Amino acid sequence: MNTNTKNPPARDRIVAATMLVAAGAIVAGALGAAAPANAADNYVAIAWSNGNGIGGAGVAPDAHTADIAAINDCVSKGGDHCGNYGDTLNGCIAVAVEGAQLFVTATGPTRGAAEQSALAQNAGSHIGASGCAVTYTRISPPPPTAPVRPVFPVG
Repeated sequence: MNTNTKNPPARDRIVAATMLVAAGAIVAGALGAAAPANAADNYVAIAWSNGNGIGGAGVAPDAHTADIAAINDCVSKGGDHCGNYGDTLNGCIAVAVEGAQLFVTATGPTRGAAEQSALAQNAGSHIGASGCAVTYTRISPPPPTAPVRPVFPVG
C-alpha cells in the first residue's frame, strides 16, 4: 500500500482544474441565462360581455393599459356590455362564466392551467375569455468548448 503524500504532478492539477471549469460551465449553461434587470414585464387582462357572451384579452406594460386593451378587444368582437374581469403580471388569466357562479377568474403559468383552475372553481361553467403575457425566451446553453478528459486513468 502506498502512503506517499506528495503533491500530484502539475499535469494532473491542470487536468483537474480544466475539468472543474468545464463542469462549472455545463452547470451554468443548464441553468440558463439570467433575465436582464430591465426585462420587460407585461400584464394581461381579460374582459367579458354578459349581454351577448363575447370575451376579449389585452397585453400591455401596465395593468391599466392592458385593461383598456381587453375591453377594446371585447368591443371589437361585438361585445355590447364589456367589463374588465381581471389582470395579472407575467402569467396567464382566464374567466369561467355562467356556471354555479356568474364568473370566476383564475391565474396560472399557462393558459391551460388558468382555464382549468377557473373551470374547477365554477361548476357547469365555460371559458369566457383567457390570455397570457409571455415575457421571456428560453435560450439553449452553448456546447462545451473543450472535451472533458478523466482525471484518473480508466482501465
